Amino acid sequence: QQNWEKKGYKIFPISVNESRLHLYNKNHINDLIDFVNKYSIKPNTIELEMTETSVVNNVELAKEAERNVHKLGFTVSMDDFGTGYSSLRYLQLLPLTTLKIDKSFVSNIAAKDGFEAKLTESIISLVSKMGLNTIAEGVENEEQLKMIQKFNCRTIQGFLLGKPMPKEQCEKLLVENLGKTSS
Repeated sequence: QQNWEKKGYKIFPISVNESRLHLYNKNHINDLIDFVNKYSIKPNTIELEMTETSVVNNVELAKEAERNVHKLGFTVSMDDFGTGYSSLRYLQLLPLTTLKIDKSFVSNIAAKDGFEAKLTESIISLVSKMGLNTIAEGVENEEQLKMIQKFNCRTIQGFLLGKPMPKEQCEKLLVENLGKTSS
């Protein structure tokens, strides 16, 4: 990411999964500070993702840990929302910037009974009203994309856009789709 910025590409946050072990580790904050200093990374270019299940055992400790990383400039997202012990209370307690809607909702979003569509639209509406960003995970076809766009979800993730790829292919994608920040 740092090399891409030096080449003049527009930069976007890179998401990093944060395990329960990281979240509750006493050295968590120091490790993050060491990491950004070692690689000269701006914390606001990193989004730390935690899952509901990593929070459920100790909400207070998770809240404290996430507030500390947020103070350093990292953004924080909740990954796989809706698959664990979903509690809207997490949205209130944790200093989140983004909520990632699990692909299990998106995969059936165009079903005839419309349950997943109604539920997904409600989640996006609620989260947007709270000022959080939303990411729909697992978008794999045009029909899903149209539904997600209809619900005003800001960001999508899934194989429709691209599969995991090596750094060189990512850079090619940046050149083709995002362009450079300056000429």
